[in-house]
Amino acid sequence: MEKVWGPINGFYIAAYAVPIADGQRFCSYAKVCAEPPGTYWDALCLFKLFGGEDHDSEIGALAFARLAAQAQIERIPSRDRSSLGFAVFDEAKDVIFPLHQQIRRVQQQRAAA
Repeated sequence: MEKVWGPINGFYIAAYAVPIADGQRFCSYAKVCAEPPGTYWDALCLFKLFGGEDHDSEIGALAFARLAAQAQIERIPSRDRSSLGFAVFDEAKDVIFPLHQQIRRVQQQRAAA
């Protein structure tokens, strides 16, 4: 099972849950993206997160993956802010540093696809 959320502070979350332990428990993963992905599998992400492997349900696993990803997004300044934390945005709301290279790479990969 997979789900995509966003935008959240200008980013998107793609999460995936998979059954483990003979289908009794669930494991989850999340990707944080600069652009909206179609699916978890084709998401060109800035970074990935492990959501854990001991969830009671697929929905619970997805929810935990989203919360983990959202907690990381909240540490990144909103694109609506000028400068906070470890990233800076210019007047055009483009990332200057240090996510600049990652976001540009994702945009270039997306354009080439």
